[in-house]
Amino acid sequence: MALASNSLLPVPAAASRRRSVPEDLGADIAVFVHCDVNIESDVEKAVDTAISTFGKLDIMVNNAAVGDPRKPSIVDNDLADFERVVKVNLIGVFLGTKHAARSMVPARQGSIITLGSVCSSVGGVASHAYTSTKHAIVGLAKNAAAELGQFGIRMNCLSPSLKHHWQ
Repeated sequence: MALASNSLLPVPAAASRRRSVPEDLGADIAVFVHCDVNIESDVEKAVDTAISTFGKLDIMVNNAAVGDPRKPSIVDNDLADFERVVKVNLIGVFLGTKHAARSMVPARQGSIITLGSVCSSVGGVASHAYTSTKHAIVGLAKNAAAELGQFGIRMNCLSPSLKHHWQ
């Protein structure tokens, strides 16, 4: 999802939601664009669509993530599963941050928000791949914040957790 001013450019993964958000909210404030976060040209197109449709990009939310089968023993994990999670959870965030920054640096303003997880700081909760990528995006966010702050761009990583509600 990318936000431009008070407008919305949703990039939902679920096929059933792809076109319904703009229909529900109205074409004047929401448009749909297909984006595979593993494909740089798709991410670039999503950012460019937000800018051409709404005039600028104020906020980028990097929220794409996938999991993999949780196999507690690292020796039982498959490289293909690990690489798939890295492509979406880490490379997707990198590309989203890169292309948001491309439009925000000249404007000298903006906010990039990346969603982490409790797994961003704790081990043993999820799979090796998922936990590794969530740790990595914290480092990416910190590094991007150090660079982009001089241009008035805020970079944050939110790491929500589960909360148990006691009866």
